[in-house]
Amino acid sequence: MDLCICLICEELFSPDNDTINICDACIIKNDKIKTHEYKPEPVFYGSGSDAGFFGIELEVKAMPEHDDYAISSDVEKIESYLDYPDFWYYKNDNSIGIDKNGEGVELVSHPATLDYWQDEAGKDLDTLCHFYKEHGYTSHRNSTCGLHVHASKSLLGDDPASVIARLFILTEHAHSDLIKFSRRTHDQLRKWCTLQPVYGIKKSLLQSCDFNDDHDLGQYILSDPNYYNHGRKNVLWNLTHENTIELRLNKGTLNPETIIACIELAHAMIIVAKQLTRQQLLELNLYNIPAVAEQYGGSYGNLIAYLSKRGFYGGEDYTDDEY
Repeated sequence: MDLCICLICEELFSPDNDTINICDACIIKNDKIKTHEYKPEPVFYGSGSDAGFFGIELEVKAMPEHDDYAISSDVEKIESYLDYPDFWYYKNDNSIGIDKNGEGVELVSHPATLDYWQDEAGKDLDTLCHFYKEHGYTSHRNSTCGLHVHASKSLLGDDPASVIARLFILTEHAHSDLIKFSRRTHDQLRKWCTLQPVYGIKKSLLQSCDFNDDHDLGQYILSDPNYYNHGRKNVLWNLTHENTIELRLNKGTLNPETIIACIELAHAMIIVAKQLTRQQLLELNLYNIPAVAEQYGGSYGNLIAYLSKRGFYGGEDYTDDEY
């Protein structure tokens, strides 16, 4: 029987045909990482749809000597350590290796309630982050990885247009604090999550909608999101998805508490935009958003701890535990 050397693992194997020199084991392993276009049917974790569902995309980068086979093998290993391996899937993302300093993988979750993230999913998130740190991966400590949080549009309630308008107004008002929160440089922000201004282009908006009417302003934003996106998805709030709005603000990290804090931030910002008037939002600062949002039933312990660690309540700005 003829034997071939596998192009990936370089072990001898007996081929089933003469069209591909990759052994069955490597084919299975490489199938762990899907193409970037892969979108499975979502599975919703947690109960209480009124609370909204949140999913994340976390980009992690391997050491330069890690090839695609090693990255795929690591995915197979990590799945064996997780309590809920089906909650996650893994995708290729060429933007991670755009700096020519190593490749990586995008970790994608199915949607879950905030309570589920803070409890059940948080346990596996600890395991994931620990594994990738131990195996030399980074997310914060490189220039290309991001953390994107998707929130279900159902969380916006019966008048999503008004909530979107107030959310954009709040985002612009708190933008300087959000820059610090994100851990990104100004160049990274311009490249991956550009601010969509509202007050900054008020004069041009007045020609298209009633700027002082939240619903009318929001309807205009939602009817033509590419007006804000300039034809790109790399904006702070990406509205082009059918069922979610995507917060692209944050740099990646392998600190599980910071990841949960970023999900809590998205939740808290949407809740206060939903509950408060435009004028009330303009009286807020980023550091008091969690306390206001808690009045409407949310819990934001990780977000408050992160804001404290970053010096928003006074003291030093600490990021040495981000990887």
